[in-house]
Amino acid sequence: MEIGPDTEAEYAGLYAKLSSLRMAEDEIGQEAPNIVPMSREARRLFKKIHDEIGRETLEPGFPLRLQGVWAKMRGYLARISLILALCRSVQDEQPEQVEEEDVKKAARIIAYFKAHARRVYGELRVTTPEDLLAGEISKFLRDHGGQWSGSATELYEALAKREVQGLPENADWLTRVALSIGDRSELLTVEKKRTGRKRFLKLSLKNGDTGVIGVTRREAGSDTSDTNDANPKEIKWID
Repeated sequence: MEIGPDTEAEYAGLYAKLSSLRMAEDEIGQEAPNIVPMSREARRLFKKIHDEIGRETLEPGFPLRLQGVWAKMRGYLARISLILALCRSVQDEQPEQVEEEDVKKAARIIAYFKAHARRVYGELRVTTPEDLLAGEISKFLRDHGGQWSGSATELYEALAKREVQGLPENADWLTRVALSIGDRSELLTVEKKRTGRKRFLKLSLKNGDTGVIGVTRREAGSDTSDTNDANPKEIKWID
C-alpha cells in the first residue's frame, strides 16, 4: 500500500512541529530535560499495564529468553505514551501532558510488538520442552482449582491423557522436571511429600493477579543498554 501525498504532507507537518519543540534550560543556561506530567487516569492505567507485563514473565512456561524482551516492553510503554502525547499536543495545541488515551494507544502498539517477538522467538525455537511442560502444568492446575496432589505416576497419566507438550518419558523424569520448574517459577510450587511410606507430589499455582508486582533488579538492569540519559523529554507522575 502506497502512502498518498496528503498523508505525506500531514506527517511532514507533524515532524516540523515536533522539531520545533525546545528543551528547557537550567539555572546556568544549559539544556535540561523537560518534565511532561501524567494525568491521574493515565498514571493509573500505565501502572496497571506496566504490572501486567511484569506478571506475564512470572507465568509458568513463559520462555526464559523472552524475559529481557518483556522488561524492555515496560520501558517502551512509557516512551511510546510520551511520543503519542507530544504528537497530540502539537497537533491540537494542547498542554504537554500524557493522557489516558495516549497510554491506551501505546498499549496497543506494545501488544503488536509482543506478538511479533513471540513469533520471531518461536521461529528461532527458543522455547524449550520444559517451558512447554510448565505451561501445560499451569493449565492443568487451573482446571483443578489451582492445586493438585497425588503420586508421580498419577500426575504422569493425567498429563499424558491431556496429550500435553514436553512430557518426559516416564513418571520419574516428570518428577525431576516438575521440581526444576517449581524452583525457577515464582507462581508455581512443586513439593515432594511423604505420608508414612507413601510418597506424593503437591502442586499449587499462585494467583498472579493479587498484589502489585514491582520491577526486580534483574528487570531494571536488563534495560540499561537501551537507556539514553540525554532524553529531552521525561514523564513525571502526578497525583
